[in-house]
Amino acid sequence: MGELARFRLVSKRCKRLCFTIPHLTFDNRTRRPIDPDRQIQHNLFLNRWMDLRQDDGIKISTLYLNWSFEGSYSYEEFYVGKLLSQAAGSEVELLKIEVITRSDSAFELPVSVLKCEPLTILMLILTNQGIVRFPSLSSSYFYFLKQLKLENVHPEYEFIRDLGSSFCK
Repeated sequence: MGELARFRLVSKRCKRLCFTIPHLTFDNRTRRPIDPDRQIQHNLFLNRWMDLRQDDGIKISTLYLNWSFEGSYSYEEFYVGKLLSQAAGSEVELLKIEVITRSDSAFELPVSVLKCEPLTILMLILTNQGIVRFPSLSSSYFYFLKQLKLENVHPEYEFIRDLGSSFCK
């Protein structure tokens, strides 16, 4: 991401080019540990960049999000949720989320991701035996998905019950 930030400063054309990239990968696992101020700046940059893409109506074909919450700061869940909501607003088609969760918390998937009609493939891979919390009535949002892959995911019971009843009609 640092290279992208420097590249977009070269010229207006380079800045515009950075916004048109249809396949994105955000990975915070390769640069730990980082001081809190730099982490906040990084997250704010990502959120502003995604806002600008969304405001210009630039779609995202593929988003890979590789994120570790181990040893992270409590506010990072907010930034990741916002990032996923921004991707849904940019009509992401394939979303692959690999998350290393804290052992004491659940990963929450934003409603906007589940309501994203262009989303056809959702892959969610958690480590640390992570629990995922889907919004209530979330199984009714999976109508547009062609593929749902859950790996090492422990969804809450209500989600499994609702998911089974929505697909077995």
